[in-house]
Amino acid sequence: MEKDYLLTNEISDEYRVTLIYVRKVIREHKVKALKHGRDYIVKRSDWERFFLSREV
Repeated sequence: MEKDYLLTNEISDEYRVTLIYVRKVIREHKVKALKHGRDYIVKRSDWERFFLSREV
C-alpha cells in the first residue's frame, strides 16, 4: 500500500536522488511541503508531478 505523504528521506530512497536535492527542491518552493517536526513531508502526487516534469 502506497502512502499519500513521504518524508524527505523516503523520497530520496524511493526516487534515487540525494537528500540534498530533495531539500533544495523544497527550499526553492518547486514542490509544496509541510513542516513535520524537524523534517518535511511532501504529497506523493506533488513529488511525482515535479519529478516527471523535470528536464533530464
